[in-house]
Amino acid sequence: MKKSLLALALVAASAAASAAPSGFYAGARLGQHMSDSTRANVNELSDGGAMAEVFVGRRIGHGLAVEATVSKLGMQDMQRGALVGESTANALSLEAVYTKPLCHHVALTAEAGVAYTTVNMVGKTADRLTPVVGLGLTYPLSKATSLDMRWKHYYGVGDAGNRADTLTMGVSFKF
Repeated sequence: MKKSLLALALVAASAAASAAPSGFYAGARLGQHMSDSTRANVNELSDGGAMAEVFVGRRIGHGLAVEATVSKLGMQDMQRGALVGESTANALSLEAVYTKPLCHHVALTAEAGVAYTTVNMVGKTADRLTPVVGLGLTYPLSKATSLDMRWKHYYGVGDAGNRADTLTMGVSFKF
């Protein structure tokens, strides 16, 4: 009898655990990037362009999550000395994300982390590990789906003189 009750309790516990949300989420965002070069020998011939990112995350506490993001920061026309061409930038980031409800449906997000950026700029490729911070708003469409808007600032993209900002809108799915 005790073994039957124990087996029944184990089955009930495993069913309850499988019904609970896992804490994982994933999604994609599209938006605009803007960059700023402070290097004397680099001129930006365009202000920015379209960008896209995909992300996965895991909630680890009340309001706190860890998120990994792969971003294609877009292309930009650049001039380095006598060379004129396109600059492309990509980033792989790991961030801590804090979510604070503002009202019944809308929540504020704040994030901070580190990004590994790669830039191919007019014949030169540069990689860099750089801080990234951001703010955003999240609006749930259902228990499993949310819309979000985020702004991020990369303190150095590629080489030391470049900074970048992104403004994106996207969707995330909890599973």
